[in-house]
Amino acid sequence: MTTRHSHDGFSCVIVGGGIHGTYCCQRLLEDTALKRSEIAIVDPHDRLLASFRRKARACGMEALRSTFVQHVGTEPFGLESFAEAHDREDELHPTVDYPDRPSLDLFLDHANHVIDSKGLDSLHIRTAVEGIQERDVGGFQLTTSEGQMHTQTCVLAIGHGDRYQIPDWADSVDGIEHVWDGFDRDRRVDETIIVGGGITAAQLAGTSCDQRVTMVTRHPLQWEVSEADPPWLNWNHIER
Repeated sequence: MTTRHSHDGFSCVIVGGGIHGTYCCQRLLEDTALKRSEIAIVDPHDRLLASFRRKARACGMEALRSTFVQHVGTEPFGLESFAEAHDREDELHPTVDYPDRPSLDLFLDHANHVIDSKGLDSLHIRTAVEGIQERDVGGFQLTTSEGQMHTQTCVLAIGHGDRYQIPDWADSVDGIEHVWDGFDRDRRVDETIIVGGGITAAQLAGTSCDQRVTMVTRHPLQWEVSEADPPWLNWNHIER
């Protein structure tokens, strides 16, 4: 992780060190004339993809929801080649009418390989952005928890972060926990009630099968094989 001073100017600052920010940084390095010294990934966590790693473990994710061509590297078949080179093809799970899906461990190990081989950690500045404003001389000034940063271009690659959706009726009730907020799946309780009917709720319910679990949803559960239809994995289809 870099220790560049906060008064340094950059050509592009990417706010967010998750999957999208990590991928975007590689595209800038590979597809533009920008130098490494001109790019920064600003994220308050201690490593890239930290939030994804924590959330995937918290809900009991064992395999990715998408196929092996969707990963943090820029080579479409990079993860598949990584699995073959490390004799880990058995961690590519078959999916009906779709390409295989990688295990979470395989996905993360490949992500670590991409980050290490391309030196992306050296572009990571560990701080939180608290504000942004345009500069009279052009570009932007970012206010961070460590001071000011100047950049010509700013890319936002942030999700919900630590701002979880907690309804008013649950905000002040003891015993209600958000799945991303330190919930312990292995804690023994008589019954767990999961409010939500999305894939995260389903994964959490499935990995808590040794306990009594009730899911409370507003809508009927929906069944999908994968997150994206196969044509969207094909660049020719996307171009059209």
